[in-house]
Amino acid sequence: MNPVLIGNAFSWAGAVLATLLFLSPLQTCLRIVKEKSVAQFDATPYLFSLMNCGLWVSYAFVTPNRLAAGVTNVIGATLQITWCCVFTYYSAGPQKQSMVKRTFMVITVWLAITLLDVFLVPKIEMQPFSGMSLQTELLGFCCVLFNILMYGSPLVVVRNVMRTRSVEFMPLPLSVMTLLCSGCWFSYSIYVHDPWMFIPNVMGVAFGFLQLAIYAYYSRQSPKLEALLAH
Repeated sequence: MNPVLIGNAFSWAGAVLATLLFLSPLQTCLRIVKEKSVAQFDATPYLFSLMNCGLWVSYAFVTPNRLAAGVTNVIGATLQITWCCVFTYYSAGPQKQSMVKRTFMVITVWLAITLLDVFLVPKIEMQPFSGMSLQTELLGFCCVLFNILMYGSPLVVVRNVMRTRSVEFMPLPLSVMTLLCSGCWFSYSIYVHDPWMFIPNVMGVAFGFLQLAIYAYYSRQSPKLEALLAH
């Protein structure tokens, strides 16, 4: 089979799964809108995802043959902004102010890194380590960092899960899609020999398994589930 076709198949399969990953908070946001409250849901995964998507858009811009990654993350950034707006609107008092500040900070940091990479890095006389351009390496390093944070961000609710012994506020679709999406991009990164895609997606697979293991363990002990079974 044509190697180019195989690479394209992996990349666009990853694009579809990534889009589904970015859509996975829809159920949570619909619940927030219905109840007109963010309750105990945490916006951290959406903020990390917004930063991650923005950086991957910049990465695709400076790195040849990364169209699928670029298109996917433009969609992802748009969706994450939507989720952040929903979360901000239904937050109350200090929490709303905090969301505005955190969202503004994420966008500011993304723009600062991108402008630095586009206008300043090309003037630096230094050999890249990976054989790719210095611009790709700088953004690649940032993408690795925030991609790992994005994949691991659903774990911020684990303390609450352990305290309440309930998975009510641990979004299962997000954990499932984290595993599927990172697994596909992990395969693609091996095929195209892209270390900046390989590293975070190895971690994504590990985080995905860990999140599902925690969900499976505590879902059996969930008070709500036990009450339903009792009836």
